Amino acid sequence: MASGTEILESAKEKAVSVAGGPARFQIIAVLAAILALEAADLGTVSAVAVAASVPILGFAIWTTSTLLGIGLLTIGAGVMSAAIAPIDAARLDIVHPRMWGRAEAGRMALRSTFEGGAPLLFGAMSGWLGGGQNGLMWTFLIMLIPMLLASFLGVSARKTYLRDVATAAASNRANKS
Repeated sequence: MASGTEILESAKEKAVSVAGGPARFQIIAVLAAILALEAADLGTVSAVAVAASVPILGFAIWTTSTLLGIGLLTIGAGVMSAAIAPIDAARLDIVHPRMWGRAEAGRMALRSTFEGGAPLLFGAMSGWLGGGQNGLMWTFLIMLIPMLLASFLGVSARKTYLRDVATAAASNRANKS
């Protein structure tokens, strides 16, 4: 089985060769993958990407200029997507290979639950904040706070990353013998 870093290297090579369509918007994600590979610190790259996207998205929501808002939303989404590849690579490094299916099933169940409930929470919060354009703007801004918390969680999780990788590797070696 390939490690998360090897998979990230393969993804980097494939992504660099793609030159059209939606891949143009993922240049920042490819650069983050390259940085993650060079720094071998997947947690830092993803935490920085998520934290950096918050002020960009916040200003995009706050601005009254449509063109500036669209541009900043595009940049913010690109910066935020830079966290995806390092997180996926780190997850493959930490989870034992025999548990990948179960871990992915659990992750997807939680993700689907939260994604399904998000519009309800968003609508309720917008209503609590007065509704209309003003309530929606404040809801979007307040919902950026969990992204900041996620970046702080990523920074703190990187302290145990090497230990977790070593534990998964030792468990994998023990099961092979």
